[in-house]
Amino acid sequence: MNLTEHFTIEELTQSKSYPKIPNKPTDKVRANLLNLAKNILEPTRVMMAQPIIITSGYRCEQLNKAVGGVPNSYHLTGQAADIHITSEAFAKRLLDIFALNRHVDLALYEHNKKGAKWIHVQTNANPRNMIIRDYHV
Repeated sequence: MNLTEHFTIEELTQSKSYPKIPNKPTDKVRANLLNLAKNILEPTRVMMAQPIIITSGYRCEQLNKAVGGVPNSYHLTGQAADIHITSEAFAKRLLDIFALNRHVDLALYEHNKKGAKWIHVQTNANPRNMIIRDYHV
């Protein structure tokens, strides 16, 4: 089901790492995912003029624990997404666009010791528009 022109509920709820964990959003989570897609992901996709690959959106509690997410993760409420990074320039451009978006609460350029890199973006009712360009997990 399409949330916006470029984003579906399926891509914001899928788990490639743990496909057997049922990750079904509630109506409230669906509403949050729609808000995230409509106010942050879709405008960013349009400004980037290229695809944005979501690696993690909504996570039920079981999935969040399985991936090592924090207990108060915005992913649990459908208010966060992790975006695959194709290059440093791509990451910088994403963060620059997020800095202009009043709906962004927090955007982090995250990377781990294994070399994986991604952008985490989240929203809430009172967005702070915090952009952190180098965050280690």
